[in-house]
Parts: sequence; C-alpha cells; structure tokens
Amino acid sequence: MVDTPLTSRSSSSSLASLDAEAPGPPFPFFALPSELRRHVLSFAAVYDKTLDIDFRSSTLLSCFLVSHRFRAEAAAVFFESNTFRILPTHPLAARRRAQPLLRLIERRYRASLTSLELRLGPFWTAPPACWKIDDSLGLEAAVRVRVLKIFVECDPSQPMYKGFRKSKSFYTNFTGKLLAEILRRLPSLKEVRIDGNPSVSPTGPLIHKLAREVEAVGKRIVWGPGLVFDSVIERFEKINLEMGAGPLLLYPHA
Repeated sequence: MVDTPLTSRSSSSSLASLDAEAPGPPFPFFALPSELRRHVLSFAAVYDKTLDIDFRSSTLLSCFLVSHRFRAEAAAVFFESNTFRILPTHPLAARRRAQPLLRLIERRYRASLTSLELRLGPFWTAPPACWKIDDSLGLEAAVRVRVLKIFVECDPSQPMYKGFRKSKSFYTNFTGKLLAEILRRLPSLKEVRIDGNPSVSPTGPLIHKLAREVEAVGKRIVWGPGLVFDSVIERFEKINLEMGAGPLLLYPHA
C-alpha cells in the first residue's frame, strides 16, 4: 500500500488548526489603572464574612503564587478589605495548639489591617488557652484600625445560665480584661461598635462591663442594630453611654 503524501492544502489546514489552539499573549493586567486592578482582585480576595482560623482559599493562594507584584497587590486588597477575628470562635479553637488567625499573619501585613472583630459568647464555660491577648497577636502593628467591632452572642451573667456557669461574674470579668488589653494595644483606635443578639440585654452586666472599658480609654461607642433598647430607662442609658458619661449600673452583679 502506497502512502498518500500530504498536499499543500492539507498542510496549511493543519497549521491553521495549530495556530487556533496556540495561546495568545498574556493579558496586560498591570497596564490597567490601579483602581480597576483592585476591583478585579476583590473578586478573589474580599469575603462577606469575618475571617477566622478555619479560613481557606485556593483562589487567593493562586493569586499569591502568580508573581511578587501580583502577590503584593492581592495581599493589599485582602488585608485592607476584610474583617479579621481577634480571638477564634471556631470549634478548632478548643484544640490545645490552636492559634488565633492574627498570630499567623506576617508582621509586614498587620500594618494593612483595617477591620478587627471581637466575638464574645462562645466558650463561656471554659475559654480555650488561645484566648489571651499578648504581643504575639501584633495588635500594636495594626496602625490603620480605627474601628473595633464587638458582637455579643450571649451574656452568661443572666439568670437562665445559673447552674451552668462558673460564677455569675466570671465571664463578664474575663471578657472585660480581654477588651482592656485590646484597647490598650491598638494605637489608632477611635471607635468601638457594640452589637449583639436581641436576647442580650443592653443594660446587663456584660454590656455594662464592655462599655466601662471603652469609656475608660475615651473611645466613642456606637451601638449596633441587634441590641434592643426597649424601655425609656434603657434608651436613656444608651444616650448616657454615647455621651461618655459612663454606665448607670442599673443591674449591678456580684
């Protein structure tokens, strides 16, 4: 059997198909204006939830591996645009060697942080070992943080927790000390936003303790929509705290 030689027509069609499959030149990403580059990167680097120790993202990791310049710009968007939880509330935090997410962030990136959150309520019977504020968190380097967000899931000093808590004032005092340390270490903080579940009394011992600590360092308090000020007395209490006059201590506890 004689092989049929390729004609010039078949050769040209083969070459054309190869040309069609060949990749084109890389997209000139860095030729875009910086604002547009940040907008594009936000699709991979900005999240609609507070980041905790369970955070994982293969997409973001891929951005970090493209090039040094691409990593620098992606990292800037990531650390400037997301809210990071100071102390972990994920179940992984109960592990002996668990570390807060802030402790895992390189110091050079901590200066880019703009939003931090302290979530209170989880582990109210036995806070994990990693729930402590020390130099390893690098809060002093977070010079761009102007607002601290606090969300209170529950107040264990309330009567419904009696019989389950260590003591009536244990968690209140514990979280008060945590907040005092955080406020002392954030150099540029101006405002503390306190929010919580509707079941949390805005004039209860835990909220009072937090308000005292904020008032002691002269920072502004802004109340979140979750806290419900029902009575006239509670609304007066809210105004009193916002004016920096300190809590009225309507519900003192032992």
